[in-house]
Amino acid sequence: MDEGELVRQGVRVKINPPLRPASELEALWRLLASGSIAYVTTDHVGWTRDRKEGLSISDAKSGVPALELFLPLMFGEAVVKRGFSVGRLTQLLCENPARRMGLWPQKGGLVLGADADMVILDPDRTWHVDEAALHTPAGWSPYHGREVRSSVETVLVRGRRVFERGGVVGVPGGGRWVRPVAA
Repeated sequence: MDEGELVRQGVRVKINPPLRPASELEALWRLLASGSIAYVTTDHVGWTRDRKEGLSISDAKSGVPALELFLPLMFGEAVVKRGFSVGRLTQLLCENPARRMGLWPQKGGLVLGADADMVILDPDRTWHVDEAALHTPAGWSPYHGREVRSSVETVLVRGRRVFERGGVVGVPGGGRWVRPVAA
């Protein structure tokens, strides 16, 4: 999103870092392509509408519900639109953040001894975001109505399916603390 979303959607799209002009957004994509930016994350916060709407920009909470759309949006923008390889996208979203947070090699890649965390993505599915169909309890999305190229079909955590064909299938309480490795 660029700062034009503030005009279209108002203060509910307040995020950190703040939205920038489209020209700066394109400059960030060039830096990402050149390797000057090591990883990409999301400012995901599941604020409900009442925490985001009808307030001044200084009163609105920062962050938007974006986590479940993050990979499909990044795939569309990076791979489909800008020609990044899937391997490069995997580095930016998985490997490099895991390294930075001291979780590599247990997290962030498919390597011997890793936790077998995987996402199976359908790269050819095109769909429109419907905020009513999302899993976030926020009940809204700044991406509502946006066409998206790719769809998360399956998610495995430590080799176990936790998401399949649009629905959560994991058992609550199946998570496990992963202790960062000191750098």
